[in-house]
Amino acid sequence: MERTSEQPKSGGKPTTQASASGSETIAAQGAGPAVEPGDEEVEAWAERVRKRRQAWVDGPTEEEKHEWLRRERIRRMARMEFGREEHPGNGASGGYDHYGERSRIQQRYMRDLRLAAEGLGVMMVTFPFRALAELVATGQEWEEDTLRPAGRRWIPFYEDEM
Repeated sequence: MERTSEQPKSGGKPTTQASASGSETIAAQGAGPAVEPGDEEVEAWAERVRKRRQAWVDGPTEEEKHEWLRRERIRRMARMEFGREEHPGNGASGGYDHYGERSRIQQRYMRDLRLAAEGLGVMMVTFPFRALAELVATGQEWEEDTLRPAGRRWIPFYEDEM
C-alpha cells in the first residue's frame, strides 16, 4: 500500500489510500449504521405482535375450521380404507385381526432372533477371556487349598486330656 503525503485534518499519522477511500465512502453514506431500531420500527413490530396474539385468542376462522374438517375426513377415510390401526374406537369392527396378530408375532420373533445373534457374537468374542478367567480362578482356589500351611491344632499329650 502506498502512503500519501497528506496529513489528516485531525492531525496525526498519514493515512493509506485504501483507508482514505474507505472513510470517504462512509462519509458519503452519512452516519454509520443505526445501532438501535427507530420508534416507528418498534411500533410496527409491536402492532404485528398484538395482531398475531389477538388472532390466536380469537381462534380459527370459519374457513380454517371447514378446511380442518375436510382434511380430517380425508385422513379418517384413508385410515379406514387401508385398515391401519383398526380398533373399535375408530370405527373398525371389534373382531379379531389375524393379520395384525401375525405381524406382531413376526416382529417379536425378528427382534428375538436379532438379540440372539448379537448375544452369540458377544459370547464368541468374550469366550476366550471368560474361559481364561475361570481357569485362573480355579487355579487360585486349588493353590489356596493345597499349598496353605497346616493349621495349628491341639494335640493332646496324654490320653486323659481329651
